[in-house]
Amino acid sequence: MISISEELLAQIKAHGEKTYPHECGGMLIGTFEDGRKTVTELLPMENAMAQEEQHNRVLILPKDVLRAER
Repeated sequence: MISISEELLAQIKAHGEKTYPHECGGMLIGTFEDGRKTVTELLPMENAMAQEEQHNRVLILPKDVLRAER
């Protein structure tokens, strides 16, 4: 089970609404302790897929994944 606050859920929804009708993505940053996963931060990502493909595909570039891991 993953715990996430209503505020972070609202941010996810806002990111989806902002990019609609295209696909979007991002990273969930958080902790894993005693079998409990807690999301503490979001990192919305830009869809790097070609514009004409963004309606049904998402591409997150490796450089953005590295930024999230840092």
